[in-house]
Amino acid sequence: MNFLKKLFFFILLFSAVEVHAQTKALEDLMNQSTDAIQKDNYIQASKILQQLLDKDPNNIPALNTASYVYSKLKNYPAAIQCNKQLTILQPNNANHWSNTGWFLLLNKEYKEAEKYCLQALALNDCSYSIYLNLAHVYSFLKQQNKGLEYYYKAISYMPNKQAYESILSDFDLFKQMGNFPFETADYKNMVEANYNQVFLKRAYCNDILDSIYRLTVMENYAVDDEKIIALKEKFLIEEQKNEKIRLSVLRDFYWSLGWLHLRNDSKAIALNKYFTNVIQISNDLKDTTFLINALYYVGATYDLDEGITLIKQALDLAEKSKNYNRQYVINLWLGDKFKEKHRPDVALAYFRKTQQLAVLSGIDDAKQVFINRLMLTFNMLKEYDSVTYYYNIIKKENLAKGIN
Repeated sequence: MNFLKKLFFFILLFSAVEVHAQTKALEDLMNQSTDAIQKDNYIQASKILQQLLDKDPNNIPALNTASYVYSKLKNYPAAIQCNKQLTILQPNNANHWSNTGWFLLLNKEYKEAEKYCLQALALNDCSYSIYLNLAHVYSFLKQQNKGLEYYYKAISYMPNKQAYESILSDFDLFKQMGNFPFETADYKNMVEANYNQVFLKRAYCNDILDSIYRLTVMENYAVDDEKIIALKEKFLIEEQKNEKIRLSVLRDFYWSLGWLHLRNDSKAIALNKYFTNVIQISNDLKDTTFLINALYYVGATYDLDEGITLIKQALDLAEKSKNYNRQYVINLWLGDKFKEKHRPDVALAYFRKTQQLAVLSGIDDAKQVFINRLMLTFNMLKEYDSVTYYYNIIKKENLAKGIN
């Protein structure tokens, strides 16, 4: 009996030593592949990882690393096999399904890519990368409406500038591959327009991540407003759970949701539930420029009687902050509205204010615009001498520019 116990002990000991040796060998191979990757030697890394996977085909870290290496080598079939194995080993991990779909897309297997991306979406409906992959898939399948829908959803879920820029890097990759269906598609214009407006022209507070949720430039691209609203409301709830709430992110969600409700003729909801929060947050952030624009843009969407209070608040802030550009635009807007209401006397007062602001605003052709407004208003008032006076000013300036 003692002999059997000793034999069993030695068998266990030998097995443990063998397992340890195998584990050590796998760890060494993994470390060697990491060293090769750090030296940008992806071919060497792929050979080492293949040795590792031959010994342990279900090694999840090795499969993930191999997927990355094969993507660098543009060996998409091999990357697909790695990710398909990962979906088998971890079937509830949406990233594996999404990554498989991505590499299938790059390998031009679009219908198969759709299947994997939809499964990823079923597992996780709050990931911009999954929506983005589906947008690409439907674009390559020439289903433009679906492509638009998923690009819009992807942008709705972008958490930061780096993630947003991944769309543009994807476009560059497809173009380099010579397989680029986006040249004339509306969604490419949509993405670039939003990128230019949000990231190249304005920045948020340094302690708050850049946000891309201001979607007013894309309001015509929404395919299903109710679904978009539901998505953004869901993200809004999650953002409010953050230990350090990002006020600019919240503000932009309120902002875009307000415009979506306006488009659905829900003016009361837009103003009382969303735009009110935009104005309050802008005030809390002491972001005067955004606050002026918010008051002006929101006020301008309502009838004169409804929006005039907001517009006048915007004008008051613009005057206090010496924002001549906004002063000019708002006075011009007020003049137009009162002229439309057949109040040329009031309109004239606002147009006259734009005379000095036309130069200070720095807006191209601002002077010519306000003079044209004055001519039209004096014509309504039947003060024809004034019409002639301003007509001669315009004519003189045009002649100086060589314009007949």
